[in-house]
Order: sequence, then C-alpha cells, then structure tokens
Amino acid sequence: MFIPAEALSTARRAAGLSIRDLAQLADRSVSTVSRIEAGVADPSTTLLADLLEQCGWQLTASPKDSKPLSRKKDDPMPTPPSTYPNPRNDDPWDNDAVHWLLEQPGVAAAWKRGPLFECLRRQPGRVRNEPHRVEQAARLAAKYGVEQRDVYDPTIGKQIVRLIRHDARAPRYPW
Repeated sequence: MFIPAEALSTARRAAGLSIRDLAQLADRSVSTVSRIEAGVADPSTTLLADLLEQCGWQLTASPKDSKPLSRKKDDPMPTPPSTYPNPRNDDPWDNDAVHWLLEQPGVAAAWKRGPLFECLRRQPGRVRNEPHRVEQAARLAAKYGVEQRDVYDPTIGKQIVRLIRHDARAPRYPW
C-alpha cells in the first residue's frame, strides 16, 4: 500500500533537504510539508507529485493486473540467463542485471552484490534506512541503461521492482 508520508519523507531525505528547504522549493508552508510527512494531512496527487519532483523523484502509477508483465500467449518463455552465479536463487533476470552492473567501470569498488540488488529492487528496509544508497543505485542503473520497472507480482500480491537491461548483450526477457 502506498503511504504518501513515507514516500515524501524518503524522497526528501534522499535529496538531502530539510522540511524547511522542501517547503521553500515548492512554495508551500513548512506546516503543510510537515503535516504531510507526519501523516496528519493527506495531500492531493498534484501536491504530492510536486513535492516529490522538488526532491528529484517522480510519482508514477502502474497497472495492478493479474500478470506481472505482459507476454503474448504464443511466445515461448525464454530461457533464464545463467551467465552469473545465483546462490540465493533470486530472480535470474534481476540477478543477471545486478552482476552485469557490477562489471561496469567503478561499480564493484562502491557496491557488493547483495546491497546493490536490494537497493535496486527498492527493498523496504533499504528505502527506510538508506534512502541515499537507494537513490545512488537508481542513478547507477539509469547511467548504464538498466530499467527499474514497477510491476505487480500476483504470487505475493504486491508491487515489486524488476530490473531490465537494455544493452546490446541483454538477455531475452519474458515480457
């Protein structure tokens, strides 16, 4: 479930802004921003989108359907990539994207596989405790053409993030 207060607080902190800074950038009162973050005020979609944009974030919506991603009925399921080890048995396409990112210049010096995987997938604990690292991982993914796609996973009944490479040697994806 999306909670505006948590989203705004995470975005603001990741941007390194105080409540006062954000209020000034958005031309809103400190009280308004503070009440939204405290969960006391429920902002309009327009206001929340504006506040998030001031933090360098974007409010998006995605379909909540029974299929996590669409694929034509006749298309066979592609073989999952097995180029890299996957001892934790994570999603093979996500695992492939993370390992591929770690091979890019300077990435392995700043990241280990587990934290990068969790930050790119926007795991709740990482978003809550290390929003700056989540934002760094997102910038890294964008720099190297790895898409962080929000999808609905019916097997667990919630939105998750899938990682999709867009380089010339990217594996074939099932969606």
